[in-house]
Amino acid sequence: MQPKRNTITVNIRAQSVELLSENLATAIDLHDQVRQARWNVPEPSFFVVHELIDKDSVEVVTASDQIAESAGGFGGTAHGAMQLAAERTFPFQYNHGIAGEKSLVFTVAGSLPAFGQSASAAIKVAAKFGDADTASIFT
Repeated sequence: MQPKRNTITVNIRAQSVELLSENLATAIDLHDQVRQARWNVPEPSFFVVHELIDKDSVEVVTASDQIAESAGGFGGTAHGAMQLAAERTFPFQYNHGIAGEKSLVFTVAGSLPAFGQSASAAIKVAAKFGDADTASIFT
């Protein structure tokens, strides 16, 4: 942990960085899943479904950036490399052999709420160890 000038204790900052890192890995995994889905939307729904999934992709990237920047802001390191994310991500599996737009949309629609559940759990964890700022990031 790098020293920071703020009122949050080193112990709370360390816990926050760990929580942020776990969820950063999951956000990166989710973004990768959304991209995989986006690249493989079949015809005739390609443009409509691709555009819909593209919006999700932008939201996930925005969340990833906020999580990563917060970890750095606490004096920690944002571990966002794909190899590191693969080691830490929460287990919601993406079926890479999906065929058909309905199956693809159904799969992405299942991954997004799973990420939402991990964010909800992170809110409770951060509140429990006394970091309202980190809890608000996940809100």
